[in-house]
Amino acid sequence: MVFLCLWIGMLTMQAQTIAGIKFGLSTPHVSPQSFQVAHEGVTYYNVKVEQANFGIHAGIFLEAQMGHFFIQPELVFNANTVDYSLDSLFAAGQTSASIEETYRYLDMPLMLGFKAGVLRLGAGPVGHMFISADDGFSGYPGYTPDFEKFTWGWQAGIGFDFWKLHLDFRYESNNDSQLGDHITFFGQSYDFATDNNRIIGSVGLSF
Repeated sequence: MVFLCLWIGMLTMQAQTIAGIKFGLSTPHVSPQSFQVAHEGVTYYNVKVEQANFGIHAGIFLEAQMGHFFIQPELVFNANTVDYSLDSLFAAGQTSASIEETYRYLDMPLMLGFKAGVLRLGAGPVGHMFISADDGFSGYPGYTPDFEKFTWGWQAGIGFDFWKLHLDFRYESNNDSQLGDHITFFGQSYDFATDNNRIIGSVGLSF
C-alpha cells in the first residue's frame, strides 16, 4: 500500500489531474440459494433471500491522465440492504420472520485504463473495508456474526466525461466474498452460494 501511494503520487506530479466527488446507486447481480441450519441432528432454521435491494454510495476520486492513459483511485462509502426470511423449524408450529440487514463498507477502487475524448474504459482492483452493520439475525439462538474486515474484488466499466460532469457504469465482481458469508450458527458458517457482485452507476463532479 505504501508503494502504491508513492507511485500514485509520482504519477500525479507528472500528469494532468482532477479531483471531485461522486455518488450513485448499485444493484446486486446475484443468484441466491436458501440454506437450512442444523445442529446435533436438529434442523433449526430455513433461511433465504427475499430481496437484495439497491445500494447507495458517495465518495471522492482523483484522476491523473498522461496522454490517453489514466489512473483513478477512489474512496467511496457504500451502504446496501438485504431482506431475508427465516423459518423457525424447531418451534412448535412453524413460524416465519422477515429480517432486514444493512451493511456499510468503505470501498477503495483503483481504476486504470484508456481515455479518448469523452470516453473512458477502465478496470482495476477494489478493496472493501467493513465498517458496521444493522444485524437483524441477532437474538436468534446459536447465531454469531463473523464479518470479514477486508475483502478484495475487481471493477470494470465505461465512463463519459462532459467538462466537470462524469458518468460511470461498472460491473463489480467479488470472488472472495459470498452473499451472507458472515452468517454463523452454532459455530458453522453459511452463505447463499453466490458471489456478492454488483452493477454500479455513478455521477461525479470535478473541481
